[in-house]
Amino acid sequence: MTESQDNTRDEQVSSVLDDASAPTVSLADASAGGPGGEGAAAAARDGHEQADGPRADVAVEDASAAFFADACERASIAEQEMRERDEAIRSLAGQPSTTWTLPGGSRSVTGTQKMPKVPEASADEPKPAGHDGDSAEVTESRTRRNVIVGVIAAVAVVAAIAIGGFFVMGGPALFAQVSVADVERTLEADADFMDGFASNDYVTPSAYDLSNVEIVNTGEGQDGSVTVQATALLTNESFESDCSVTLLFVRAGDASSFAQFSDIEAAGLDRAAWVGVVLDSSAATRAISGVTEDAEISGDFTPTFDEASQTCTFTTETSYDLWFGTRSVQTPYTYSFDGDAWTRSQGDAQSSVSYSSDALVGEYTSQGGDATRMTAFRVTNVDAAAGTFVVEYQATPSGFGSEAISGVITCTISAVTATDAARGYRQADGYAYAFTGDGSSTGGDNTAHIEGYLGLDGAIVFDFTGDYTRMPFLFGDPTNESTEIAGTVVKG
Repeated sequence: MTESQDNTRDEQVSSVLDDASAPTVSLADASAGGPGGEGAAAAARDGHEQADGPRADVAVEDASAAFFADACERASIAEQEMRERDEAIRSLAGQPSTTWTLPGGSRSVTGTQKMPKVPEASADEPKPAGHDGDSAEVTESRTRRNVIVGVIAAVAVVAAIAIGGFFVMGGPALFAQVSVADVERTLEADADFMDGFASNDYVTPSAYDLSNVEIVNTGEGQDGSVTVQATALLTNESFESDCSVTLLFVRAGDASSFAQFSDIEAAGLDRAAWVGVVLDSSAATRAISGVTEDAEISGDFTPTFDEASQTCTFTTETSYDLWFGTRSVQTPYTYSFDGDAWTRSQGDAQSSVSYSSDALVGEYTSQGGDATRMTAFRVTNVDAAAGTFVVEYQATPSGFGSEAISGVITCTISAVTATDAARGYRQADGYAYAFTGDGSSTGGDNTAHIEGYLGLDGAIVFDFTGDYTRMPFLFGDPTNESTEIAGTVVKG
């Protein structure tokens, strides 16, 4: 209740009493019911009735009840304010380990400042009234304001200390989560990971590129570390790997406390920056191009790559120059990628010989010995594809008085393993080339047979058998005989 309202109320009571010409009665006596209180009130009523005549129902305002209610309200407010002040002073005077909550926030800090204790007012101390009461109220309001200002100042100091420490430890970076960039940086720094997951057998090594890094999930440890599950793609010129990786991250300022980071250089980094290591990794790898080299294969190496089956095929062809033609050997190879490496398997070799007519056709002469009885030896009609040739011969039988024989024999050439008797006739390709043929003779039963090898340096080694007719020495009938001639002839 304001001062103007109090004055108006007192003036109304005084007016009523003055109009009744009644004795002055104090409001305190009227309200307190002290000696003469009830009588004074009655006298006031009687005087009023005598002056104005008998007026029924003329009521006098009971000011004592309103005054008492107002006083009680003010006392209650003062008591509440004293309690609030006491609570604020006790908070400021707390021990350094005391923790309180800042208004409007959820972060707790520990205060170390002490505020001077303000003496508490006595509960029995009378409250000033009228203008003195207003002065006391102003004083009390100033005291409350000073207390609040002190609290705000203390809170500001604590907040400043907390904020300063927050920025020293890394500031906003402390709230940053492990990012894809952190994972990429860690993977690219791991040499074992960046070497890929496939062997370089049969391919030319090339550097890998990292891409498509994604964080699948993260888990935070009680020690402040963060475990990250991530996926990535590694690609180079030969392979592509879909990788699954487990990494461990800690703040750079804490790295020295973890054994896994003993080889990680964290000096010079922001203390709040994330540093990581690769704990485990695996990959599903496929070939994206074929094999490029094979140390056992010389010359042009251009395999055919089938990406769907993850295989490569290549056939080597080796040619051998022989004096009577050329031998070509085709060997197939299959390379298969199993997710880790290329492996090679070799198929059965296929060979073919192209005989040279120019090299084989011609006249051959004996090299002495029994071969001198082969008085003529000519090679004709060479079929390079079929490997055949014709021998036209003339020979002298060994029997007394026998006539010379001649004939034509068709021979077929074949490559054989150069072992035993054929060892001495092995050609540049490792094989020996044998021939055999049957034909005619002008004597005896008219048959002839020849076999042998195409020897070295244009020579032909042969073993000939031919029929001839043996004439009687003095009397009797001719007989059919067979003669053998063996030796070597050389193209002249």
